Amino acid sequence: MSQLTYIAELCQNHLGKEKYVDEMLERCAISGADVVKLQFIYSNKLAFRSQFEKGFSNGKKIIDIRRPYQAEYKRLKKLELPLSFYKKFIKRCKYFGVQPMITCFARDDLKKIHDLGFKNIKVASYDCGSFPMIREIIKRFKNIYISTGATYDDEIKKTKLI
Repeated sequence: MSQLTYIAELCQNHLGKEKYVDEMLERCAISGADVVKLQFIYSNKLAFRSQFEKGFSNGKKIIDIRRPYQAEYKRLKKLELPLSFYKKFIKRCKYFGVQPMITCFARDDLKKIHDLGFKNIKVASYDCGSFPMIREIIKRFKNIYISTGATYDDEIKKTKLI
């Protein structure tokens, strides 16, 4: 018989408010979650990409989505949690009997996330082809989850071989 793992994704629904994370964490635990996941994302790590300023479509298919840098920076800035909160999050997860998980969006944050005490990490689908980052994740973390929603098939195949 298979064992199912219920992963509760808090994403950025906390709106940058620690009390909302705490409330959602408790509700997830009560609802039977095995793992509760946050995102480790900061506006100062956002990269400017000119193709996202206006977006691009070939008439039939969207090639690059429109996500202007300044608007995205402002959106992310409001959602940031202080670094010190992540240690509290890990402790609160243990208190509620769930495993903490994190999604990392910047390779240079991996050591920081590991040092905070995270054992479970998720690779966002846009990073499935970030092979140097994935190699570093494999060295540091016990449980790795890779999302493939926005990934090309060849990237998935290459990632599996790492």
